[in-house]
Amino acid sequence: MKFSDLDSHPEYPDKQVIEDFCILVLQESEMETVVETLDKLRLLGDKQWHTYELPSKDLQTKIRQWLINNWISNTDAYLEALLSTCINFALEKELFRKALDLYAGKHKTEFEAALNNSQGDHIDPWWTRKQ
Repeated sequence: MKFSDLDSHPEYPDKQVIEDFCILVLQESEMETVVETLDKLRLLGDKQWHTYELPSKDLQTKIRQWLINNWISNTDAYLEALLSTCINFALEKELFRKALDLYAGKHKTEFEAALNNSQGDHIDPWWTRKQ
């Protein structure tokens, strides 16, 4: 399986297909730049959001750990990609807060709303659909 095989799937594949591609991206991350990997995770995160299902705890842990271990920048563009990935994979608020504290970009209010409207320890990707 290659990342380009994602094109042979529907625009919004099921949760397991997304998880399989995420694992592939994480396994291949050492052969790419951090930004390339983060861009792929961000794309997969958008697809994950559209499943309307939480990703597996195992996948959440792997993505969270990768983000922590590969944090390379505090630029708004990088932080925006990281924050979006956190939302779409329903990651822990702790990591999200850390990035949000450093982010000064144009979507800060939206990210703050996601944090403030999420119950429990994880970001709720679908909180806007519950209003």
